[in-house]
Amino acid sequence: MSLNLTKAVAENQTSQAFRVLVVLLVCVGVLLGAQQTARADIITLEDFSGSEVVVDFTGLNVPQTPDPIVIGDLTIDSDVSDLRVTEIYHPFGGTPLASKGLYLGDLLTIAPSNIEFQFATPISRLGMWINGGNSNTNWTLSAFDPSDDLVGTHTFDFVSVAYPDLSTFAGIEFSTPFTRVTIVENLANGQFTNIDDIRFEPSESPVQESTWSRIKSQFQR
Repeated sequence: MSLNLTKAVAENQTSQAFRVLVVLLVCVGVLLGAQQTARADIITLEDFSGSEVVVDFTGLNVPQTPDPIVIGDLTIDSDVSDLRVTEIYHPFGGTPLASKGLYLGDLLTIAPSNIEFQFATPISRLGMWINGGNSNTNWTLSAFDPSDDLVGTHTFDFVSVAYPDLSTFAGIEFSTPFTRVTIVENLANGQFTNIDDIRFEPSESPVQESTWSRIKSQFQR
């Protein structure tokens, strides 16, 4: 009798532990799914306050480098070794003039190729002019909070059109402050990627630890 009782108690405890584990896994899946489906607020040039930081690359000349490029509070990196700041001749914002800009030589790279922006302090808005040469493509912008948890994403389409309108303005805004953004080109279109006039605004919202970060910290103790 005692042996059977002990066995029953052990089986009950195992069953309870299994149910708790299932509930926990479901909660984690819901949280991850919610993060992955978050969407950005799409903004235009006019949505910026006018006091944002603008990186227009004027006066800069960075030769081809595999290393990150640091400009003030912004660090730019890529998985493509041909990253440089140089004279770009494709217009941005409908202005048919050559200017300094960021050049990513991903002509021969199989998609996806990416650029990463890292900000020294949390921001709430980010915008830039971007183009992909003479072929259609698209880029997915993904923002991450200071804990490196995904805040949200948006995909911008680039349709190659006649000169001089050869650029797309990509602008995103989140209520959650973010410090890292990846820009992934989803198509191997055999063309370069040019970016100019990167603008961003520091966040006025306090940085709060995300729910997923709190869950992760519980497991790390």
